[in-house]
Amino acid sequence: SFTVNVQNSDSCGATIPYTAPQAHNSCGEDLIVTRTNGPASGSTFPFGTTTVTHSTTQASHTITCSFTVTVNDMAPPTFSMGATPTLYLDASGHAAIPDLYSLLSGVTDCSGVGAHSQAPAAGTLVSSGTVVTLQVADVLNNDTSVIFTVPVVDTIAPTIACANIAPVQMVLGQCGVAVLIPQP
Repeated sequence: SFTVNVQNSDSCGATIPYTAPQAHNSCGEDLIVTRTNGPASGSTFPFGTTTVTHSTTQASHTITCSFTVTVNDMAPPTFSMGATPTLYLDASGHAAIPDLYSLLSGVTDCSGVGAHSQAPAAGTLVSSGTVVTLQVADVLNNDTSVIFTVPVVDTIAPTIACANIAPVQMVLGQCGVAVLIPQP
């Protein structure tokens, strides 16, 4: 029995070559061995544990030989990512980070896609470009992530408030006068 850990996400199993058992009778003559269960040598074994059994028969005696092959999925999900959106500040000077999981397409995994997460979470208010991490895991907790910056653009025109300054009377021959300007 043996175990194979698959790191490649392109296959949903592993090609396993093995040497078939050989059988001999008490006189040393070769007997015919037949595979009675499981994939042949060089076949693709699925994820999980598969039992392979070979048998031979002489006279009325059948002898079997079995072993197990365990193929573990160690590969994270795969996906491609669409264009990063640009966020625009609202009147309060903030933009809400949307749920960006929809940017990922073709999310696949042989064992099945499990949970995904986003940091910062959807709805988080930001006022400048923000680094976002999207993480995707399969049902076996093999995970992968993508990190990118979401640009934030300020398109709001600036405003200015001027104080209402009353005219100041200057006395002829005076070199200056103190003026109090109220804060807007």
